[in-house]
Parts: sequence; C-alpha cells; structure tokens
Amino acid sequence: MGIRTRWIIAAALVCRLAGMLLAGDTGLAVRNVVHGHAGEQLLRMFEVNNDELLIAEIALCQRNGLSYSSSHEAKRAGYVYDFTAFRPSYPVYLHIVLQNVFHLLFPGHEIRLDKRDPYFLMYGAALQLVSFLLFFASLFWLRMIAQYFLKPIYCDLTLLLYGLHPAVMLYVGSLVNYEAVTVSLIIINLALLLKLIHSGLTSKEKAVFMAGFLISVLFRPQQLFIYLALLLLMTLMRMQVSKSVRVQMVRLAMGCTILYAVSCIPVVVRNYRIFSTATMGTNGLNFYRGHNPFARGSWCNTCSTDSTEPYYQYIRNEIPGYDALIETEKSKALQKLAISWMVHHPLLELRLCLRKTAVYFIPVNSDHHVFNLFNALYHAGCLLYCLFLAYDAFIRKQPKIAEWILVAPLAGSLLVSLVFYVGYRWRYYAEPFMVVMTMVMIQRFISAWRHRKAIQS
Repeated sequence: MGIRTRWIIAAALVCRLAGMLLAGDTGLAVRNVVHGHAGEQLLRMFEVNNDELLIAEIALCQRNGLSYSSSHEAKRAGYVYDFTAFRPSYPVYLHIVLQNVFHLLFPGHEIRLDKRDPYFLMYGAALQLVSFLLFFASLFWLRMIAQYFLKPIYCDLTLLLYGLHPAVMLYVGSLVNYEAVTVSLIIINLALLLKLIHSGLTSKEKAVFMAGFLISVLFRPQQLFIYLALLLLMTLMRMQVSKSVRVQMVRLAMGCTILYAVSCIPVVVRNYRIFSTATMGTNGLNFYRGHNPFARGSWCNTCSTDSTEPYYQYIRNEIPGYDALIETEKSKALQKLAISWMVHHPLLELRLCLRKTAVYFIPVNSDHHVFNLFNALYHAGCLLYCLFLAYDAFIRKQPKIAEWILVAPLAGSLLVSLVFYVGYRWRYYAEPFMVVMTMVMIQRFISAWRHRKAIQS
C-alpha cells in the first residue's frame, strides 16, 4: 500500500471522527466547541437515538417480567401499537445481556430511560467505537472492491469520496445506530464475494462472511433483501464461474441459510409464547405504511392517535374493532388491508412504486432533506453505470457477474423501499457502492476522452 493511499485512509478517518463529533445538530455542535463546551458535545456524541431508547425499554420490561403494553407506549410516544415484536429481537436480547452485566458492575444504579444515563452513555460509546473500527477496516475492503474495476489513482479517490460522503460524515454515520455498523459488514462481504468469484475463499474468510451476514440480518432485518439480491444474481450467473467456485457458492449459501434459520428459533418461540402465533415479527404496520390511499412513498405516521387524521379514520372504518386487537392481530389486519388496496388499485400501486423510485434517488439525506451536490453526483453516476451494464448484458449479450455484484446492494435497498416505504438510512446500505460505480463511470469517460484525443492528434 502506497503512501498516498495511507494518507487518504487517514483523511477518511478524520472525516469520520468529525462526523461523530458533529453528531446531531451540526450548528449546535460547532457552537458548543467554539464556546468551550466540548464536554457537552462529547456527551452528545455518545447519546443514543429514540429508537434505541424504545428497544432498551422493551429489554427492561422483559428483564423485570413485565409486558410492554400498547397503552404504555401510547403515553410515551403517542402511538397505539404494541411494539413488543415490531422491533428487531436481537437488539433487545443484546440490551438484556448488557443490562445484566451493567447491574453486576454497578449494583446500586437503577437504569433510567434517559439518554444521559450512564448505561446509555457507555452503550453509545461502545457502539461508536465498534462502528469506527469497522469503518476503518471497511476502507481496506472497499479499496479491494475498487481494485477489481479501477486503476490505483481512482481507487484512492473512491476512498476519499466515501469518507466525504454526506451520509457517512454527517447524517447516518454520526448517529449511534446499527446502520453505521452493518454497512461496513456489507462492504466486507461484497469484497469476499468478489474474491470468491476470482480465486475462491479460505475457511476463515467463509467464517467471516457468515458472521457478517448473521450480524447484519439479525440487527437490521431489511438487509435480507440485499443478500437475497446477491443470491439471485449468483444463481442467474452461475455458469460464468468455474465448478469449484459454484460449489463454494452453494455451501456458503447453505451455511448462511442454516445459521439464520437456527437464529430465528428463539424469536419464534418467544413470540409464540406471548401471542400464541409462530411469527418473526409484526411488520404489517410498515407494509401498510407503504401501500394505502394516503401513501406518498416516504415514511408517514399512520399510527397517529389523533382521531381527526385520515389515517386514523380509514384504518378503523376498514378494520372494525381495531383498537381491541392485540399486536399480531393488528399486524395481520393491516397487512391484509394493504394487499387488498394493492389488488383493487393496481394503477395507483404502479404509480406509487414509480414515485418511490423517484423519491429514493432524490439527492437528499436521512433527517436532512436539503439538496446535496455530492448525492446528485453519486446518483447520476450510479444510474449511468446501470444503463451501461444493461446495454452490455442485453444488447451486446456480455453480462459480467463482477460488475453486477455492485448493483445488488442498490437493488436490495430499493426493493426494501418498494415493499415498505423510502427510508434514506436504508439507501445508506448501497451508498458505498454508488461511489464505486460513479468512479467507474468517471474512469470510462476520461479513458474515452483520452483515446479520442490521441486519435485526433
């Protein structure tokens, strides 16, 4: 690795640290530092978000043998749904373990649902450290991915642009959540897949891939769509690789499937004990949010308790006795209502899907819906890359599996948005690869310009 690459990696790490330090309101963060309140900003850097507080609250209730009732949730956040099985289960299990360890270390302290409680500050600091270390490791793997498509100078520029990416530096990467952890795992796993295609994997590398897969899908279940897209791609293009690589692909897919199936058992058992129904979760609400007469493509609060809201009235008109249902019954009823609307309004559903696709590519960021030039560049480069790829595959009849692998995270995260609704933190899973695709297009255009110039001279 050259000195230039090392300096660029260092610059990317500085950008990441700056993003962590500027967590939350950037203007407020700068004022805190300027006015000598660096300690206050450091605490803000380790604060958890509201979703994490809800997950920790569920864990506290389960540790104390209490149910997490819809009325309790309604008092706190104005919702009318019981989130016991709505939230991912493994973050809850993680909090249960960590809370037990915390009480062993600090037996006299009672955990409070406050972002400044020592438990949550320690948890936030640990998660930020893990996130930063994985980000550091992912830079090397991202450069490995880029090396399959780009010359060394463009590989280094890819790392620099990724470090400067708005989502990494300011909007998602600075938040204490699992997106910042799992996106690094996706980068590592895609690099391993490219290595598998070209030269195969060692046993240790296969173990790393399966561990990364399992952590990703257990803590962010939406990422199943990305791995399903990868599996579909490998199936369609299996004849482009050697027989030994195909055997490794099958074994890797089977290993991941078995691990995921085994990890689902405690979740299904727990939900069956609570609801008398074998289910992984209650995501009918999110599905309904993406498919109803009022849906516009992005997130909307369809569980408002305001009886004047059209969502509130529509749900209760279509589902008699809705408020008396338990969580799983509400989920199934909302899922059925969404499917019914899709079946009876296919043209509206098609228009909604097109709208979601357009909203997905709007150059804005999570929690900061202002036009961003960086995003516009990456999205344009990504779309051009897909057009050239489609031309090679369907017009020239020369599909290349390695180049299509870059598109799998984009296809998976877009599919999440089409099935549910557009969430820009879900687009974050694809954004490192959007940078690579953009650099591939820049390299192509520069090479074509130089070739044309050489011919003219």
